[in-house]
Amino acid sequence: MKLAKLKVLTLLMFLTFGLYADGIIIPDPVPHPPIPGPHYLNINYHKVRIDIEDNVAQVVVDQEFENPYSFRIEGTYIFPLPEDATISSFSLVMDGKEIKGEVLERDKARQIYQELLRKSMDPALLEYYDKNMFRARIFPLNPHKTSEVKLSYEHIVPLSGDFYKFVYPLKIDALTLEPMGEIEIEVHVKTQNPLKTIFSPTHEVEVERIDEYNAVVKFKADAYRPTADFELFYSASPKEFDIRLLSHKLPNKDGFFMLTVSPGYLPKGLKPISKDIVFVLDVSGSMSGDKIEQAKEGLLYILNHLDSKDNFNIIAFSNDVELLFEHLVPASKLNIQTAKKFVEDLEANGGTNIIDALDEAIEQLPMRSSRPKYIVFLTDGQPTIKETNDERIIEHIQRKLGDERMFIFGVGYDVNTYLLDKLAEISLGTVDYVQPGADLEVVLSGFYNKIAYPALVEPQLRIKGVRVYAVYPEHMPDLFYGSQVVIVGRYKHPGGEATIVVRGKRNDSSLVFTKSVELPRIQRGYDFIPRIWARRRVAELLAEIKLHGERKELVDEIVDLGTTYGIVTPYTSFLVTEQVEELAYEGMSRPQGGKFGLPTLGVPPPAAAPAPTQKVGRQAFAYSQRVSKLKQQVTAMEEPQYEVAMKVKVVGDKTFELRDSIWVDLDYDSTACKKTVEIKFGSTKYFKLLNEKPKLAKYLSVGKYVIVVYKGVCYKITE
Repeated sequence: MKLAKLKVLTLLMFLTFGLYADGIIIPDPVPHPPIPGPHYLNINYHKVRIDIEDNVAQVVVDQEFENPYSFRIEGTYIFPLPEDATISSFSLVMDGKEIKGEVLERDKARQIYQELLRKSMDPALLEYYDKNMFRARIFPLNPHKTSEVKLSYEHIVPLSGDFYKFVYPLKIDALTLEPMGEIEIEVHVKTQNPLKTIFSPTHEVEVERIDEYNAVVKFKADAYRPTADFELFYSASPKEFDIRLLSHKLPNKDGFFMLTVSPGYLPKGLKPISKDIVFVLDVSGSMSGDKIEQAKEGLLYILNHLDSKDNFNIIAFSNDVELLFEHLVPASKLNIQTAKKFVEDLEANGGTNIIDALDEAIEQLPMRSSRPKYIVFLTDGQPTIKETNDERIIEHIQRKLGDERMFIFGVGYDVNTYLLDKLAEISLGTVDYVQPGADLEVVLSGFYNKIAYPALVEPQLRIKGVRVYAVYPEHMPDLFYGSQVVIVGRYKHPGGEATIVVRGKRNDSSLVFTKSVELPRIQRGYDFIPRIWARRRVAELLAEIKLHGERKELVDEIVDLGTTYGIVTPYTSFLVTEQVEELAYEGMSRPQGGKFGLPTLGVPPPAAAPAPTQKVGRQAFAYSQRVSKLKQQVTAMEEPQYEVAMKVKVVGDKTFELRDSIWVDLDYDSTACKKTVEIKFGSTKYFKLLNEKPKLAKYLSVGKYVIVVYKGVCYKITE
């Protein structure tokens, strides 16, 4: 792998400034360097292993970096400490030799940050201004050599609301001019009570549940530029269904909430709900080659993992429809063997008869059964045989549907995204779009692992005592062991005491779970919740436009949410001009101007956005894929390929937009300021402001020149 270079700023004339993903190395000035600055440090890898047992975390950081120059570099290593966490047992080892360090309390740490800021003139350091730090003097970095640094420490994970919250300082953002190289974060979580909900609001992680009490969380990336610290929330409970709630609410405004419901891992001795499942596989000519072979391997994986009390059938379709069995059969060893032989012999040829295939799938599932009924439908094309009109297919299937849920996979750019989106909508199911070249075996096996063991079917959510609205997903999906449901919504001011009620079915029994909660009048924490809610809301609006047509009020709301929360949509473009063409939304216009009374990145002309009425092709695929991902996301951050190019930054509960090289707080209105204070960046008054109002530091970290509204006062940081 080609090593990523970490560009750095020049401190004084020849002082190089190097950065770690979790901390910074401040090299000493190099007298008479043979190569003028700025200089570069090569970062080979950055690996973090975290072992959490209940609320105690052992953290080990392993990094290798390289000095590519002909002279030695010496300096100081600085590690910002997570807020509200007790940290101890620090150990820093460089090339096998231990280095002594010290923990600096907040006031002393601020002095160090100010000193660094005066030298580097880079406000990104202010991200950690109000936090303690660990500092250690490092050994010389020899020329043209690599050095391995290992940092380890013990961390008491604090309880934050209903969850334990682990934070690993990772954000470097503006301090790097190019991305890092390889980064890996692996978290092993072990709890005494059964582990229930586990999620990261900051990073797209892979969660593998080992058993009731253990899980492994992984994040990996290459050429990655962190834009947020790594955060992990988790809960443990002896209750069968764990219900947790977090909220965010500013004074005198409606609030936001996040509700999680998790049955955890399948407990030993508890039998899951048996299910009826029909697999509908497209074997038309366009599926030939790797696609049909991978789909077959994925289906074979699922067959090997069906519970013996599940009932199943397989339907293969092209010009005609071929059933494995005349009706559903139990997943016995003999029936599974017969099914595997059927799958192995499948070949791809002919056209695409979707209506008969789905018609037969619905007929296979008994109407009056109390078991969950699932249709897994995979296709790479559009209807070409028999009925080809989308609306007539949808009307026909809708008339026949009962309580069957469809899990749909659209493969490649030739799928009819309108038809698949609509089928998912009317069946209260889901649709996932698979990029050409993606491994279908991995996609299908990963999907089945999530839905293998139903825990509660046909669930319904009700919140009593406080009025809630704009709740997503609108219909609560079935709950499965080993997974969780994350629901976000709004609640009316002023909030108050509420009761959460979840009802559902298991086999022939009706179950009810309740929890009393407080939706507070003010809660400034958990500022990721509004961003997750906004992403879900935008997904619903984009889906509405795709399925039912574009209306001005829908577009206006998308633009407003996209602007406020920094969400890339076909109607809001916040990207650096030269990078627009490289990103996923093809046809996205270059930024326009004229909003909030300042030059701005506005709304592209409607004709330049991907046409939401388009059903087939690359743009339609990208549109529907984006909607599908937004609907399911539990992270608040924009995708990395968008994030690095954004001219909008979200910091805490504020959003800043870049206008004429000034980061402007979207709350800013020059006519509404009680008082306006103008201060020159890096001046004596600037540092005095940081000392007097350290909470401002995180907002000032967005850039050198900032306009921010804080407690009614408008601060303008100028040249």
